[in-house]
Amino acid sequence: MPNDGAIDLFVKVDFWELYRANLEFAVRQAKFLLIGAAFVALASGSVIIHANSPDLQDDRWITFAQNVKPLFTLSFIFLFIFPVTSLINTRKAFRDPRVVNGFKYRVSPETMRVEGSSGVSDLNWTAFLRARETSAAFWLFVSSTTFHLIPKRCFATNDEIVRFREIIRTNIPKAKLQ
Repeated sequence: MPNDGAIDLFVKVDFWELYRANLEFAVRQAKFLLIGAAFVALASGSVIIHANSPDLQDDRWITFAQNVKPLFTLSFIFLFIFPVTSLINTRKAFRDPRVVNGFKYRVSPETMRVEGSSGVSDLNWTAFLRARETSAAFWLFVSSTTFHLIPKRCFATNDEIVRFREIIRTNIPKAKLQ
């Protein structure tokens, strides 16, 4: 194909790159729950530490600390679940040959073509609900929970990243770009 100003990319994500994106997405989706769980864990942990202080002889604090231990445990487990579920989801994704084989993207101001081992799809920019740029990649959302992950390392030059960013900015109104 002649170069019509389109950007050609081959995207083959590695395991940790996908894991990081999955984890970052999960954290962004549940940030208020995570903040709440972290606050509960810190507050209940502080009570437990204070109650176990050797110079504290008040039985009410000790009883209160014993009652708070399950809350501390639950909030800690909740915080621990996010990296574990992201790891499980990433392992599951890497069992899919389409993910392992990678995708070819051809990005132009009019469309984005995606070629994978299961076929070809030409997407109008209206197919994307929003876009987000992180320090390492672009996320192009086709639903509230599904996105195309395009790592910046897949671009041949920095100029391609700048052109890609401008295409996104022009065609996806809800784009959060750097």
